[in-house]
Amino acid sequence: MEYSCVRINDLPDEILMIILKKMNNAEVRYSLKGVNQRLNKLVQDSTFTSRLTFVKRCSDNFFDVFPCNMMLNRFCLQILPENVLCAADYPNLYGLGLYNINEESARCLFTVFSYNALSHQSEIIQCFDDCLYLLDGRFNQLHTRCVDLIHINRPHEVENQGDLPNLKCFSLPCNLAISFYDELILPLLYRMSNLEQLGLYIEIVNTTFIDGNHLKRDIINRMPRLNQFTFHINSFMSICNPLDFSSAEDIQRTFIDFPKNGLFQYVRVISLYDEYPFEHEFFIRIQKSFPFREELTMINCKSQNEKQSYESNNGSQNLSLVEYSFLNEIAIVRVHDHYIEQFLFNTKTYLHNNVLLHINYESLQRVTHNFTRENTQINCAKINELILYGERCTNSSLQKYFPNAKICFFWSILKDKE
Repeated sequence: MEYSCVRINDLPDEILMIILKKMNNAEVRYSLKGVNQRLNKLVQDSTFTSRLTFVKRCSDNFFDVFPCNMMLNRFCLQILPENVLCAADYPNLYGLGLYNINEESARCLFTVFSYNALSHQSEIIQCFDDCLYLLDGRFNQLHTRCVDLIHINRPHEVENQGDLPNLKCFSLPCNLAISFYDELILPLLYRMSNLEQLGLYIEIVNTTFIDGNHLKRDIINRMPRLNQFTFHINSFMSICNPLDFSSAEDIQRTFIDFPKNGLFQYVRVISLYDEYPFEHEFFIRIQKSFPFREELTMINCKSQNEKQSYESNNGSQNLSLVEYSFLNEIAIVRVHDHYIEQFLFNTKTYLHNNVLLHINYESLQRVTHNFTRENTQINCAKINELILYGERCTNSSLQKYFPNAKICFFWSILKDKE
């Protein structure tokens, strides 16, 4: 049988389109623009021109689609018009994302660019000044805004300017801690009177303590159209007298009525950190408040106060069972042994199958009595992936105790790579 050589031009347009749709649009235009008249016509199709992405995201990093400046320059100078943002009006443009762009370039682009049709924007920017600059009122039709800030400092020149009535969705993550929350974040949010979706992922130091009362009084109640509020907020306060500060139980109560508003039905990831102990009743409230959570991370080195009273009165048999119906990943690496018992004791917690567990090896060995304890054996059998932190240890009982789990040691993997 003779081999036949099929060239790209021999393929029908329908097959070519199927193949090209699997590629990045920018790569398609770079590779095929100018090859011949037929391919020129194909790459002009709206499939390849309606959305152009020059970066790929992997984990928390962005990588250029074009590995060298020569390829990027050819694309910008020969395929797109020079200074593309200023070349024309864009009546159909609905989104623009700029990542790792310097301040000078951003100011140049947005000073001359037409904003009227732009409705969605996201970018990585350095400081709060840049955020305010891009929200100074020129984006009249902007309804979605996603800002990934490096840090938030007091602005030098730009101030909050007027309402943003068309803004419906706003997301603000920040890498570094914020010390001007009341002065900067709240005034910015108050400009968004018609906001429907809000995401805040911030860390606050020595300013307003964020509890349920604050979120309801100062954010939720001031946004009548808000129907989705996603947040991961850490509050760190320096206090001289602990008596001047609310107890952990008082703070937890401020969130009790949140589920009545339907705010937590979309929560999938929960992180718990406190310097005060979490008692069994707290986990019951977490179960009721976040019914669809899938991932839970906890850091707490304080022992449970009520554990001894339960055991002395044989009260553990009367505890309400905490059932995690959707939980598939648990990270309890830096916790007191009491919390490992909290999750692994079948008399306290009911886990469904196929759970990924992150845990310290020595703590796990201690709590399970060197992988022989009956109270923890049922839940351990439901773990399908076990990531152990600490030195690799040879223990023949470990795999038998976790019969359905794929087991690996995290620190050992890191050392092997080094």
